[in-house]
Amino acid sequence: MMKWIIQLVVVLFCITGHTTAPVKSIGIAVDVNDVSEIYPKQELTDMELTINLLWQGDERPDKTRYYQGEQVQKALLNTWWPYYQIVHSRGVIDSKFKTMSVSPDGLVRYVERLRVKVETAMDMHSFPFDSQVLKILIKPFGQSGYRTQYYSLNDKIKINTNAHLDEWHLVGTKAQILSNHTTPTYMVSLDYQRQSGFYLYKILIPLLVIVGIANTILWLPSQPAINRLAVVMTAMLTVVAFQWVVGQDMPVVSYITFLQAVLLFAFLLIGSKAVLIVVGDVQDGKRRQHIMYHARWVYPLILVLGLGLITVIWFN
Repeated sequence: MMKWIIQLVVVLFCITGHTTAPVKSIGIAVDVNDVSEIYPKQELTDMELTINLLWQGDERPDKTRYYQGEQVQKALLNTWWPYYQIVHSRGVIDSKFKTMSVSPDGLVRYVERLRVKVETAMDMHSFPFDSQVLKILIKPFGQSGYRTQYYSLNDKIKINTNAHLDEWHLVGTKAQILSNHTTPTYMVSLDYQRQSGFYLYKILIPLLVIVGIANTILWLPSQPAINRLAVVMTAMLTVVAFQWVVGQDMPVVSYITFLQAVLLFAFLLIGSKAVLIVVGDVQDGKRRQHIMYHARWVYPLILVLGLGLITVIWFN
């Protein structure tokens, strides 16, 4: 019984000590200097950021003091500062440059420019017509004698005009303090829309042309079956090549993306023509002509309805 009482007293003491600890308010803002690359396969974003922090320090100098580079790190060893971490960063964070100023009233302004790779969960269901929200989460790191709370220094995120990607278009930004976290968390969201022109002109339109070429065998029922099967096999191998090219940049996901669904549908549509050729070849000439005549109009209808159904399912 005594053991439980001691544990209860310790817990109450810790809680009381935490709640009565002084509060430090830290102003925070993130500037986006550059977004070098978005890697969907690794679900990574390579970017350069500037972290701006503002807090009330303990030091009261006679005049404003300025620190740069290694001087900043040495000055921070002798004072409290809101040591932060970028959540879900991968690899070593490359700190480019640091500056800090301490004014006579104790106000500390800290600026750090760094290069970081941030993990970003990506939803690829509608690829290549997808949009991705890249999130940067910043939290305090380690133990402190203060209870910290964040407030935003800027209402809008500053983004360098050169921080753009050819494949992506920035459509929105957002900075907010997350109140549902147990520790203060500052989140920056970058909303990117994929520029789908490359996939449209290099994959989807050529794919439809290949499907159309494969349909020409329906208009040549008198040709030997082996010749028509050669056209079908060539078209199927081309679709396989398209799947291989697309797979180079796709993350390994358990679901089927929009583009993969279109490729699979085209593959099955073309492959079914091989079955039609074999079935028609064992029929007499008149019966074969009849089958091919109806197939000429059924296949384009199936193509249009199938693409429409895939679009409705994947984008709803």
